[in-house]
Amino acid sequence: PVITITLLSKRILNYYLKGKEHYNTTGFPLSKPETFERLEKIAFIMEIMGKNFITDEELHKIFPISQDFENCKYLPTFRRQDEKEQWMFEHNNIQEFLAAIVLSHKTLDKLLKIISVSSAGKLQLKPTWVNTISFFTSIDNSKKSKEVLDWIILNDVEVVIRFEPDRVTPDRRIQIFKDIFESYSDRQIWLSSNKFSDTDLARFGNFEKVIEYLLGMLQNREIPRIIQLNAIKVLDKFKMSDFNKYAIPVKETGKNLLENVGLSDYDIYSILSALAKL
Repeated sequence: PVITITLLSKRILNYYLKGKEHYNTTGFPLSKPETFERLEKIAFIMEIMGKNFITDEELHKIFPISQDFENCKYLPTFRRQDEKEQWMFEHNNIQEFLAAIVLSHKTLDKLLKIISVSSAGKLQLKPTWVNTISFFTSIDNSKKSKEVLDWIILNDVEVVIRFEPDRVTPDRRIQIFKDIFESYSDRQIWLSSNKFSDTDLARFGNFEKVIEYLLGMLQNREIPRIIQLNAIKVLDKFKMSDFNKYAIPVKETGKNLLENVGLSDYDIYSILSALAKL
């Protein structure tokens, strides 16, 4: 996630303490447990709605008692935009983090029912819940977190690439990397997904075995052009200073690729760009 778990927790707590100090002369409306309980409730409902803002009318439905609604003014990191007459968290990550806390209290069956959707007869993770589940797997250290991760790997593996890599064992990360790369290779299509970026994939597969795997693709003259360019595309995002012994093999392999006949201008540019960055 863009903002780390520790920073999120500290930010919310600091806002709460500052608010408490500011309102101590008139009586702070909510205790710390009440404050966080309400923040989590609002965040979770907004995630269910698939929205990063909520109107006055919708907030009134959550808190029909006038005083409860008024107390929302004092909630840390939650603000009203007067010109639009709507409320939102100061950062989407805060909303997702708080919703993840609520998920951690759900049973596995209930949690999966909330986050999944059927697409073409197959269950997948709802796109709007990807970041929230990433937070969930980072804050929940129970068996349930592993079971959720296993479910995602089985049903919607590409989503896992954006999660904290340390939640998945190195051997499994290497295999997932290969499985995803080969799924695009088998179809001979560009390695491009709305679920992860090239940088995400390189970060997830940051291992010597993956470098060797990609080099094997690039050094095999029988491999179709599009697969080799996919390999270059991902290799481009690796930090080669972490893999010094592969610097020369990568450079020589890239130079050899430039000798292939039939390369388009775009192909040549991609190879030269990768060599320059690496």
